[in-house]
Amino acid sequence: MDNDTKMLNEITAKVNTLDIQYKMSSFEDQAVLGPALDELWDDYVKFRIKLLKAGVITTDADLEEMEKIRTQIDAAADRQAMIMAIARTIAFIATKV
Repeated sequence: MDNDTKMLNEITAKVNTLDIQYKMSSFEDQAVLGPALDELWDDYVKFRIKLLKAGVITTDADLEEMEKIRTQIDAAADRQAMIMAIARTIAFIATKV
């Protein structure tokens, strides 16, 4: 499995995790998190398209950074932690699209 395939698996799982955490959040938290999550999805779609094209663009360092983000997402227990996890994911994707 090449690095782009690994990244595609990882980023898809993490975006889905954030969606589930959002769904389980209170209405008030959803109101705050919604716009950031929408931005994340917009960037995710662009990144996914790029990853599916021929040629490997993902480095080992990218996978390591995604692992750090995954740890942060998995530990996000409150609104502020989720906002930070979403922002970090958006920032990472923004460097790739």
